[in-house]
Amino acid sequence: MNMDKLLVWIVNSLAMSLQTLQMRREFKWVPHCSGGLLLGVVGIILVGGCDRQGNREAMPGGVTSRREDASGGHSAVGGSHDVDSVRKVLKSITERAASEPGKGIWDDLEQIARENPEELIRWIDEHANDRSLKNELGDALVALSRYDADAAIRLAEGKTSAVGSPILVTVFYDFMARNGIEKSLEVVARLPLKERDAGLIGIASVPDNDVATTLKVLAMMGKQSSRDQALAQHFRYLGFSGDGLKIMELARQLPETDAVNAVFDISVSHLLRKYASGFFYETLSKTPLTSSNSEAFQRLLISGAAENFDQIKKVVDSLPSSKLRDRIVMDFYEQFAVTNTEEAIRKLENVSEADSVLATRGVVRSLSSVDLAGALELANRASSGQQLDIYREIARTSALQQPENAVKILEDPILSEKIGSDFRQEMLNATVATWAKQDLSAARDWVERLPEADSAKGYQGLMTSWMKADPVAASEWLSKQAVGPARDAGAKVLIEQIKDTDPERAEQWRKSLAPAKE
Repeated sequence: MNMDKLLVWIVNSLAMSLQTLQMRREFKWVPHCSGGLLLGVVGIILVGGCDRQGNREAMPGGVTSRREDASGGHSAVGGSHDVDSVRKVLKSITERAASEPGKGIWDDLEQIARENPEELIRWIDEHANDRSLKNELGDALVALSRYDADAAIRLAEGKTSAVGSPILVTVFYDFMARNGIEKSLEVVARLPLKERDAGLIGIASVPDNDVATTLKVLAMMGKQSSRDQALAQHFRYLGFSGDGLKIMELARQLPETDAVNAVFDISVSHLLRKYASGFFYETLSKTPLTSSNSEAFQRLLISGAAENFDQIKKVVDSLPSSKLRDRIVMDFYEQFAVTNTEEAIRKLENVSEADSVLATRGVVRSLSSVDLAGALELANRASSGQQLDIYREIARTSALQQPENAVKILEDPILSEKIGSDFRQEMLNATVATWAKQDLSAARDWVERLPEADSAKGYQGLMTSWMKADPVAASEWLSKQAVGPARDAGAKVLIEQIKDTDPERAEQWRKSLAPAKE
């Protein structure tokens, strides 16, 4: 390898190293280029210097490129340190703001921030209250923060008009990435109260923080929502790096409220189950089940059903008896049966007597849509005192999900008897309504063949769905049916659905109803 090729290789290696450092800024405390890197010394000689951030792109042959701006052109400053030329560029940005806000200015602002920061500071301060320059001022502050974060933060502080709060926080994040925790905490203490939590969220989110630092920063936050946001982001970053030990250590030291909120965060819960399962299930067991957290509770338990059945069952068993718990038990066994049908059926043998019906209902709810015969066999094996609820669960699930299966139940005298006549009528209504959404023609043909005892509920279910899909066709069909209870049942559905949009027509249908029996 000759000297020219060696020099090109060194320059390219340096460029790739600097780009890698820049990409890692979001997750690591990485010092930026200031001549301290060994390769950086060679790079300074070959490229002609390294800016404070290490952003300039080293090119083969020692040429430093300039990024093209959003409009496709190059920086208008042209590398000049001349104050007059810089002021002309800033004046041009000011004048263009109204017609082309923010267009093609980033390279200019970045170069001015690097080479003439005093002029950029003067321009930002001079136009701080000009709302027409809000976008430009924001970009200018961010550009300045890359080379003088302290100055950018001083400029942003206390300015409440054009330079808005989000810009201040953005600038602070950049400052935080360049300085250590202690320096960042000093600066965040100077931020206005409404921005302070946002700054603290940024500090607390850093995955390289030790546990003590993370807990210290969390304790400084004013709002619980801020603590939750920071903690969730910190856990996610630890998950990205696979740092299970730190996840477990931090989880174990969290205050109770933070621990519960972390467990109930859907983006964090899977990490805690993986790296700190003992903490996860212990926290769930100690958390009271309430109407406000029941859905989250249900989601957490169901999502881990296949993963750790026995551990979750202990949590479910520990919940106090209530309607909320009943729903969780059924949904838990249903979800487990979706992917582990045979195992779920075996698990029913070890369910407590109090939960036996609920667990079996959950399993047959899953089984009904894929294996009606299997679900019915499971119901038939239950004790006589449990069969009614289990058969009705199969019927209900079939009516809402598999109307063809529901029809088989409705047409079977033995099964119809098992679910009871009143329940059967409501099931018929729901079955036709579901079927009409899926296959209107088939549902209508079946309803037209129903015996008189079933036709009223059939008409009712049919019109419930048909009126929503095609009210004109539904009304026309109903008008051709024989006068009687079935037609009246359908007409009542029609009247209810058009009474607000077409009251005159609704009244005409109302007059067609048979007089109510006294």
